[in-house]
Amino acid sequence: MEMISIGVTFNFAGTMEAGEEYTLTTRVFNPNSSFINVNVELFNLSDNSSLILSSSETLNAGNGNYRTFTLNYTAQATDAGDTLQVVYRGLNVNSTARDFSIDNVGLSVVAVPEPTTTALLGLGGVALLMRRRY
Repeated sequence: MEMISIGVTFNFAGTMEAGEEYTLTTRVFNPNSSFINVNVELFNLSDNSSLILSSSETLNAGNGNYRTFTLNYTAQATDAGDTLQVVYRGLNVNSTARDFSIDNVGLSVVAVPEPTTTALLGLGGVALLMRRRY
């Protein structure tokens, strides 16, 4: 993890592949006696570009005040081979409570078959059906 102005970043191992569907689910809470606004972002570190950014959420005081963030992104051809990063950012720098805590970070990746693979499987099924008829 790397500290940023008011927040933290985390780089995931491995690289993105075109067509993969990424779902990030995480909880953030405020352990202080004041409030803080935060957002969560999926970021392409290799290209230095934002992939998807959550809306800003206000975390009020108290450990029980969790916010769950879920971000979904499908990697494009231009993302192939690039490093995926998650960014947690505190937004109100003048607040007396500049801390927030991160809990239950989960990243799921689902490989989506390419259209040509799906088409070939479909043609194979049609060929089997035709073979049985004759």
